[in-house]
Amino acid sequence: TLSTGAMDLTLLKLILEEDMPNVRGYADASIRFSGPIDAPAFKGNIKIPGFIVDRWGPVELASDFRYEYGALLAQVRMADDEGELVESEGSLLVDLVNLAQNPSEAVEALATSPWRVSVRVPPRRLSAYPKKLSELLVPDADRLRLAASFTLAGGAFRTRGDFHSSIDWLSDSSEGLCGSEAHPRATIRAQLNDGVTELTMDGVVGDAKVLDLRASMATPLDDWLQQAKVPGWPVTQISADFYDAPMENLPYLCRYAAGVLSAQLKATGLFSDDPDLSFSMDSDELRARRLEPGRRAGMVNTIVETPPSVNRISGGYHDGVGDLDMDMRWWNGGSTTIAAKVPLIWDSRHPAPELAKKGDVDANANFDRMPLQAVLAWMAGVVNVEGILQGSVTAQGRVQDPKLSGSVGLTDGRVDVRAVGQTLENVAGRAIFDEDGVAIRDLKVTDTNGSANLDGRVGIKKLRLNEADFVVEAENFPLRQEGSIIARLAGTARLRAKFEDEGLDGEVTLRNLLLDIPETSAAPQDLAPHPEVFFIGEDYEPVRKSGSYFVNLTVRSEDRLVIRSKDQGFYVEATAKLDTQMAEEFSVAGTVTLHTGNFKVFGKRFEVRSGSMIFDGDPEMDAKVDLVARHSLRGSNDDVTVIVSGRLSDPTIEFKSSVPTTSQAQVIALLVTGTTRQQRGVNTSTAQASQDTTNFLSGVAAGLFSASLQSQFGGFAPTFGITQGQTSVDDTEGDTAVQVGFNVDSVIPDNVPIRGLYVEGQFVARRSEGGPNTTAQAQRPGFLIEALWPLNFVTTGTFAPPSNWSLDVTWEP
Repeated sequence: TLSTGAMDLTLLKLILEEDMPNVRGYADASIRFSGPIDAPAFKGNIKIPGFIVDRWGPVELASDFRYEYGALLAQVRMADDEGELVESEGSLLVDLVNLAQNPSEAVEALATSPWRVSVRVPPRRLSAYPKKLSELLVPDADRLRLAASFTLAGGAFRTRGDFHSSIDWLSDSSEGLCGSEAHPRATIRAQLNDGVTELTMDGVVGDAKVLDLRASMATPLDDWLQQAKVPGWPVTQISADFYDAPMENLPYLCRYAAGVLSAQLKATGLFSDDPDLSFSMDSDELRARRLEPGRRAGMVNTIVETPPSVNRISGGYHDGVGDLDMDMRWWNGGSTTIAAKVPLIWDSRHPAPELAKKGDVDANANFDRMPLQAVLAWMAGVVNVEGILQGSVTAQGRVQDPKLSGSVGLTDGRVDVRAVGQTLENVAGRAIFDEDGVAIRDLKVTDTNGSANLDGRVGIKKLRLNEADFVVEAENFPLRQEGSIIARLAGTARLRAKFEDEGLDGEVTLRNLLLDIPETSAAPQDLAPHPEVFFIGEDYEPVRKSGSYFVNLTVRSEDRLVIRSKDQGFYVEATAKLDTQMAEEFSVAGTVTLHTGNFKVFGKRFEVRSGSMIFDGDPEMDAKVDLVARHSLRGSNDDVTVIVSGRLSDPTIEFKSSVPTTSQAQVIALLVTGTTRQQRGVNTSTAQASQDTTNFLSGVAAGLFSASLQSQFGGFAPTFGITQGQTSVDDTEGDTAVQVGFNVDSVIPDNVPIRGLYVEGQFVARRSEGGPNTTAQAQRPGFLIEALWPLNFVTTGTFAPPSNWSLDVTWEP
C-alpha cells in the first residue's frame, strides 16, 4: 500500500514540463496492490479538496480507480460549493503487464479491446467552468446554462457514440442587453455509427422553432485508432434554415439588428478538395440598431435604430470562385446594389477560404440616394446621422492588385459625435477612386460659425492600405467637451502617414495654428466619475480586449502656434516638438516651448520671459513645467516675477520682486496694492503671525476668484480678506473682520496725476458670547481710500462711524 497526505501540488512543476498549468492545492492519495506479479490487481483513490488551476477554483476533485481480472475501471468527479460540475467514468479490458512490456501496442489495444467512456455535465452556468473554456464559446458565460451527456464505446465492435446537450439563455442576469425575455434555447443531438457522425440542432425562441440545422461528418474513429492519426478536419455536409427569426430576440444579434430574418445555408464537401456552398438571407423589415446598458442595472438604452429596410443577400462558393449579390432598398426610396466575384482557395489544406494569388476580380457597387445613417448605424459614438450618398465604384483586374474607378459623393450630412457632444452640420464631400487609391476632395463640416475642410488621399497597394496624406484647414472651428466649447481652432495641419502590419507611423505638421480658448468660468460641472464614488450592484456589458493597433505620430510646428483667451486674458506663442504613441495607452514625449505671451495674476498682467513643458512619455502626461514671467509695477521701474517649476500636477510657484521684501505675503501685497505694507485691521499677535503661509494661500485663492470675476465685472472685481481677531490675554478668538476691496485704477482719467486708487470696505461680526470685546486693537466698521501719487507718495484716508476718521501721508521710496 502506498499513500500520501496533503501533498503540495505546486511540486508538480518540478517534475513535469514547465508549460504545465499553474495548479495549487493539497492531495490525499492511496493505492493498494495485490495478486501475483504476472497478474496484479490494484485499487486506489485521489482526493483534492481545494483544487485550483489557473485562477479557477477552488473545486473538489475526487477519483476512484481499480484494476482486476484484466479490467481497468476509473471514475472522476468534480464539484464546487453549488454542486456537481462534471462526472466521468471509463472502462477498458486490457492486459497491463503486456502493455507495460510492449507500449507500442497501446493503440492496437484500443482497436481490439472493448472500452467505454461516459461524461455527464449537470445543468450549470458556463461561468462555473474555467474561463479559457467559457471564452471559447461566449463572452457572457454567466448567461448560458449548459447540460450535456456523452458516451463513446468501441474496441471489439464498431465504435459508436451518443451526445445530447441542451443550452438555455437565461433571463435573470443583468449583464445582457437583450434576447433574454423570449427564453432562446437550443437542443443538440449527435450519433456516431459506422464511421459517420450525424448532428441535429433545433433552436427555439419563445414558442416558435426558428432554427433547423443538420450536419454529417466522416469520423472513422476505428481507422484513426489503427493508424494513430487524426486528420485536422473531417469532411462535412451542412444544411440550415432560419424560419422567420425575430432578431431582437436572438442573443448578440439583437444588439445590432431588429426585424424578422429568414436564411438558408447549404454546404457540401467542406474541408475536402471540392467544397461547395450557397446561402441566402431575406428580410423585409430589417432595422439596424445599437444598444448600450443604462445607468441603472437592468436598463437598456437604444442609442440608434434606423427605419426598416428591405434586404436580399445571396452568395456562395463554386469551382474556386466566391460570389456575392446584395440588393438593399432603403426607407427613403434609395437603393444600394453590390455584386462581386473573387477567386478563392478553399480545400483540405486551407480549411478557411483565402484570397487566391491568381485570377481576376469583378466587383461593382451602386449607391442611389443611400442614407448615411445606414453606413454609420453601428459606428460607436455617432448618433443622429443624416446625409445622402450617391455614386458608384468598380474594381476589376488581377486579384492581388485590382484597379478601382468611380466616385461617391456625400451631401446634406449631419452627425452628432456623442463622445465630445459635438454636432457636425453641412457635411459634404466626395471620394474619388482610381488605380492608386482613394482621394478625398472638399470634405467640409461646420459647427457654430466655424468650419473645417479636409483634402487628401489614401494609397492602396495590393489590397492593403499603403500610405495617407491629408491636409485639414480650420477656420474658427470649435473643439468641444461634453457639448461645451473648450477652444476654437484656426490654421492648417498636415498628416503624412504610412500603414504598417500592426499600426501606423506618421507626422503631423502644424502651420499658422491659432487656438482661442473661451471663458472657463461658464464651463459646466465635470461629470467624470469620481475616483472615490462607487456604484454597488450596477453591472455593465463585459469588455472584450482586442489586439492593440499602435499609432505613432510626430507632431511638429513649422512656425509659432498661438494659444489665447480674450476672456481669461492670456496670450502665448509656442512651438511644439512632440512624439505621441497610442496603443493600449496614450503617451506623449517631447517639449512645448513658450516663446512669448502674457497672462493675468490677481488682475495684473505678466509677460512671459521663458517657459517650457517637457513630457517624458508617462501615460499620466504629468509634464515638467518651467516658467518665468514678469509684471512691471505701475509708476516705477520695479517689477514682480513669478517662477513656476515642478510637475504640472503639483507645481511650485514663487513670487519675487525687485523691491526689498521679507515674505511672499509682502510680494503679493506689492502686486495687488502697489505697496508692501500690511492691510489695516490685520491683527499682529503671535498667533496671527504664525499663519502667514495660510494667509498667503488664502490670498492666492481669493485673487484667483477675483481674476475669474473680472471677465464679468471688468476691472472692478473685488479682493476679499477675512481676519480673525484674538484677545490680548490668551489669544482666544475675538471678533471677525471681513474686508472687501476694489482696485479702481482703470477709471482714473489720464489727466489726473493719481497712479493708483484702492477702495476698501470693512464690517465686523461680533462674538455671540456677550461681554466686551477685548481685542488688542479695536475693529470698527468703515471704509478706506488709498491713493498712489507720483514720487511714490501714498495718502490713506479712513472713516468709521459715528465720527472716527484719519488721514495719513507716507513716502515709500
